[in-house]
Amino acid sequence: PPLLFQQRGDSHLCNLTAMQIFLQQQFDLVRASHCREASDCPKTKSQADIYTCKTQSADTSKHFGLNTTSLQGNTGFADFLYTMADNDVIVREEQVLPTREFLDTETISAKILVFLYSPSNGDSTLLTLTIIVD
Repeated sequence: PPLLFQQRGDSHLCNLTAMQIFLQQQFDLVRASHCREASDCPKTKSQADIYTCKTQSADTSKHFGLNTTSLQGNTGFADFLYTMADNDVIVREEQVLPTREFLDTETISAKILVFLYSPSNGDSTLLTLTIIVD
């Protein structure tokens, strides 16, 4: 099955005085379009919750109940793609976690890896889709 792997960094508040009006407008838009009730977006209380600056250092703590793992020389968090794509929530360590929050403002990169094999030809291919978040 396809694998979803993400690398994470530490986030911190950005000192972007020139962008404050834009960030406030984006925050208002997100709240109006995705967070009609406060319970829809419990982690989105201010504009700092939708836009943060990231450092490139790897986060070694748990994320979504997952321990860090190594993949192709990189440290990050891996799970089956269908766990996040086919479910609205997952339960880990007695916590209900919305899958749409697996990739968030601390995500540096995400990879989807699919191993394909053709038994009739004996061919195998590793398809990798990489998303870099700046």
